[in-house]
Amino acid sequence: MDKAALHSMEMGARVRQERQIMALLKKQNPFVVRLFFSFHTMHHLFLVMEYVPGSDCAAMLRVYGCLSEGEGGREGGREGGR
Repeated sequence: MDKAALHSMEMGARVRQERQIMALLKKQNPFVVRLFFSFHTMHHLFLVMEYVPGSDCAAMLRVYGCLSEGEGGREGGREGGR
């Protein structure tokens, strides 16, 4: 992630919070993507995370709105894939 872009969009606090949540819940919650480690350079921030295909729930909710109970169950069933 480009640090300047994050700063210009006022996303610094949110990114720090998300990183802290992922670090704290590393092995405790099957519904939180695992953060293996993070590092930064002068211009970029890197979060090395577990790859979970098709798991961007926030983007899906922006597109489709609320999910029915059946749809939510189908998307929430990924814990078996870990």
